[in-house]
Formats: sequence, structure tokens, C-alpha cells
Amino acid sequence: MYQLSEVKLDHLHLLSDDVGIIQHASYGIPDRHHGYSADDVGRALVVLCYLYQIEKREDILQRITTYLSFLRHAQTPAGHFHNFMSYDRRFLDEQGSEDTLGRVVWGLGSVVRCSPMPGMLALARNMIDRSQGLMEELRAPRAKAYAICGLYDVLQRFEGASYCRRTIYKFARELVALYEENREDGWEWFEDVLTYGNAKISESLLRAYEVTAEPDFRETGLRTLEFLVKVQWKGEYFDLVGNQGWFPRNGRKAAFGQQPIDAGYLVEACAKAYEVTGEKRYRTWARNAFEWFMGRNRLGVPLYDFTTGAVADGLDPQGASANKGAESVICFLLALLSLLRVTSKERVEGRTLRRDGEQVG
Repeated sequence: MYQLSEVKLDHLHLLSDDVGIIQHASYGIPDRHHGYSADDVGRALVVLCYLYQIEKREDILQRITTYLSFLRHAQTPAGHFHNFMSYDRRFLDEQGSEDTLGRVVWGLGSVVRCSPMPGMLALARNMIDRSQGLMEELRAPRAKAYAICGLYDVLQRFEGASYCRRTIYKFARELVALYEENREDGWEWFEDVLTYGNAKISESLLRAYEVTAEPDFRETGLRTLEFLVKVQWKGEYFDLVGNQGWFPRNGRKAAFGQQPIDAGYLVEACAKAYEVTGEKRYRTWARNAFEWFMGRNRLGVPLYDFTTGAVADGLDPQGASANKGAESVICFLLALLSLLRVTSKERVEGRTLRRDGEQVG
């Protein structure tokens, strides 16, 4: 089958410089024409903050500092964030999308959760505070999901952060209402089409359940996650929704343009479902979704390069994409860290059970 890969940061470092992380890589080589993206910087912060909790490495801390500095520069006076910056350090938009705001909040929340430095912690909290007014106006479901993940991380360090708790509840309640509005027999989803990054919405509801203990958040999160598995699992491999047409209700699921973001988020969501429920099927689904990167997919070709740590940008009719950009490697690393966390939890619980058994015996 496969062995869990080591956490290899070579390609992430290759794409990064003293400004941020370059969006695209043509044939694995950083493509400076496309510059930087706050979307990628925010999610890369999540990866590095999770890693820093495991291993307090100076190089990881320095990279976290660079990414945080980028986001500080990208925040507008209104509290939103520019998304795109050219290689010559010019912002190319007035502000990013709602998803950009959500992804950045996710990254900043991870800094709050893991930061060992008072200044870094204070800056991340200040940036989240400045975005509160705009955050409350979010309408896009994925933006709300990202924001839930970020505010969840803040609560892991500051349990009394009432604004975070209220906002998580508000967004989760709105996502459940959206689900009830759009669901029907055979279609357990929040919208009338499956597009990209779908599993993050389901995962966010499970995180909201952990914060609020609201049973319908848990039920909706699990029900929509199981729908995603049902429509993408082919019995031997996950056949993800492709971006060459997506998957509209009562329509056909696009076969190609399958992207690492969907595999990665599916791993994360299934791992979280396993943590919430303890049901082993979710752990199995997480492993199966991770194997998509390793070649357990419709074409039987790997997207992950064990030598460089790079990840192909998609699964296309001709095979794995030759391009290997930031989003792809970030989503792979998020998936890997989620799976390693589940595996570590299994080992700890296994040792505890054996000790208990020895004591009882």
C-alpha cells in the first residue's frame, strides 16, 4: 500500500523567500511571474504552526515570522487583506475575496495557538481583531468554514475569547441553515453544486460542535462528509470532483482537473470526524483519501514526489500536472499532519489500553 511520508519541507522552502511564498511552480521551478498570494501564506502558516508545536525548530519559527510579516503588510486599513502581490512587491488588488479573509484568519488563529513569542501572539490577535467587522459580513460558506477553523484555534489558547465563540456559533448556525435549504433525497450538501475545497465546510461544523456541543452541528458535519465520501469513493480509490465542470446536482461529476485541495481537505475532515466520534471508518477514509496523493486514484499515478516533497497541481487526462505550486504542497502537508496526528493518537491509546490490561490482569 504505502508508508506515511516523512514531513518533508524542501519544496515549501524552495517556493519561499524573504517576502512570502510564491504561488506557482512551472515544472517544479518557482514561477515569479505569478508572485505571491495571501491565500497560500495563510494556509502555509497553519502547516508551520502545527509543525512548530511538534518540533521547536528555529528555521520553522523564522518562516512563521516571514509569513506573518507578509500578512501584516497585506492587511488593508479596513481590516481586509490584499490577496495578490507581484514579484516586485506591488499589490494587484484592492482586497481579496471572502475566502481570502477566511483563510488568513485560519492562519492567524494557528499563530495564536502555537506562538511562543508575546509579540507574535499580540500581532496575530490584533490582526484578527481588526478584521472582526468584515468577518461578521461573510456570506461565502467556505469563508465561514475557514474562519471557524481560525477562531477555533484561538479558543484553544484563550478559552474565554467570547467573540470567537459567538462567531463560531453564528457561522455554524448559518451553514446548517444553508444545508437545510439545499438538501434533498440523494443530495446532502450546502449548495446545488460540488466545487472545490468541499470537505472544509463539513470539518468546520465538527470543530464548531467541539466548541458549542450543539448536536445538529455534529450531525450536519458528519452527514455532509459521508455524502462527499459516497459520491467520490469508487470502492478502490477516491475519484474526486474535477474542476473541468465540477458536479452539479442532477448532473455528471467531472472526471478531471482533480486537485490536491480536495484530497487534502477530505483527509483533514475524516481525521477530525474520527477524533469526534472514535469510529474507525473515518480513520480508514482519511487513509484512503491520503493515498490519492500516492497513486491510488483513477489513473494510478502518484502526485507526490518523495525526492523533492513537491506535489502536482492536479490529475488531468494526460496524468499528473507538470506544475507544482504552493496550494498543492500546503494541502498535502495539512493532510499528512492530520493523518500523523490520528496515528499518534492511536499509538498512545494502544499503549494506554495495554497498560490498563496489564494492571487489570
